[in-house]
Amino acid sequence: STERWHALAELEDWLQTPMLVLSFVWLVLVVYELAVGSTRALETFGTVIWGVFLLEFLLRLALAPDRPRFLRTNWLTVIALAVPALRMLRVLRA
Repeated sequence: STERWHALAELEDWLQTPMLVLSFVWLVLVVYELAVGSTRALETFGTVIWGVFLLEFLLRLALAPDRPRFLRTNWLTVIALAVPALRMLRVLRA
């Protein structure tokens, strides 16, 4: 269990800078879409970024030895990942 917490901490340290940069890119993309408007390419790029965020979260969840605790401490991330997923489901339904 201690080894998994250690592996999780190392992964989070390793991914911190790339995910921060990706978050900034995503923020710029959202601001651009709000100011100028959305295109299919921007929507696709935003979906790819969301997919990377989702994969990173699922990898950290898989490494977490205490998943309920991990989810409790990362509840805001769960919400942030769920909202775009719900939006995509609504688009697919239409």
